[in-house]
Amino acid sequence: MEKNMVCDMYSGICKPSEENEIETINFDVSAPNLTLYYVTDPMCSHCWAFEPTLNKLLVQYGHLFNFQMVMGGLLEEWGDGPIDPANGIYKPADVTPHWQEVGNYSRMPIDGTIMEIDPVQSSFPASRLYKAIQHVDSPAAAIKFTRLVREAVFVFNKNISDKAVLKHIVEDLYKGDNTIDVDSILNIADSDIGQNLLAEDFNLVSQLGVRGFPTIVI
Repeated sequence: MEKNMVCDMYSGICKPSEENEIETINFDVSAPNLTLYYVTDPMCSHCWAFEPTLNKLLVQYGHLFNFQMVMGGLLEEWGDGPIDPANGIYKPADVTPHWQEVGNYSRMPIDGTIMEIDPVQSSFPASRLYKAIQHVDSPAAAIKFTRLVREAVFVFNKNISDKAVLKHIVEDLYKGDNTIDVDSILNIADSDIGQNLLAEDFNLVSQLGVRGFPTIVI
């Protein structure tokens, strides 16, 4: 006797039903019960290259899950040792050809020469601002901020570890919005609160077992 096929709306897996009667599928996905964790970093070139695919995923299937962007902590500071030996990165200037290679491969605009002219010293300041905006405003606003940060560093060759550059990005994010105090967000990002909020993301990344960016965990 042939068995009815049943499909899980969330996993996408179809298999023969163990029931004798036809099993109905609930197409009401107004309340998703899945969380999609996207682990990333403001100066991750592969994350920038992945953005068109991620946006397409969110447009087509975003109603099926709760989306949560998580900061992974790509670069705390430059030291004497190698930062990314697998990609030949030992000093800031080594980043330029790597970023340009990613840009050529993905066809996403990446200049990269900022790492030779005025190198980004750390991705942590922008990451703390992401958490501060998420804390004060909303996850959606924080995600928009991350997009502006990536445009700044990859397209417009701005040093996103520079406080003046980051302040300008936050001001641009809230241009015309008098309900948000930009200085308050900047102060939170520079305080222990900002560091603690970022540490929460790092702990989650560790729990998820993520070791590289970009990574999606459902």
